[in-house]
Amino acid sequence: MNTVGEEIENWRAGRVKPLCVFSAQGRSYTLGDPAHISAVQVSSAAERGVDLCYRSTYGVLAPADSPPQAVAEGAELLSGVSATDDWQAFLAREHLNAAYLASARFDEYLKNDFDRHATLLSGRQVQLETVYGSRLCRSHG
Repeated sequence: MNTVGEEIENWRAGRVKPLCVFSAQGRSYTLGDPAHISAVQVSSAAERGVDLCYRSTYGVLAPADSPPQAVAEGAELLSGVSATDDWQAFLAREHLNAAYLASARFDEYLKNDFDRHATLLSGRQVQLETVYGSRLCRSHG
């Protein structure tokens, strides 16, 4: 299991193939130059009978004691970058979802995301792979 953006090179090289995506609906992906390679349709888990929708979160975080001015400047810089054509082209090429959330909205999103993960994992046993080998993790929600 991996995000499309993280696995895309293996997919393009033919080492893996997608079984489903964890989004509300299936998606169409182009693995190379759109003029030479047709789009590949990937079903959602729900379309395959598994009620599962999940979105990976990536963010830039600063230490809690960061000066407010530094946080504001960083947020302004990232907001500007996220609006550029180069950034939008990168997101499209790597099949990443675009969503820029400024400080307060990102804080709220993370809180909801942590709560959602706690609910998903509550009482479940999860096998975690680590650099030191497998270990069983019991979530206590």
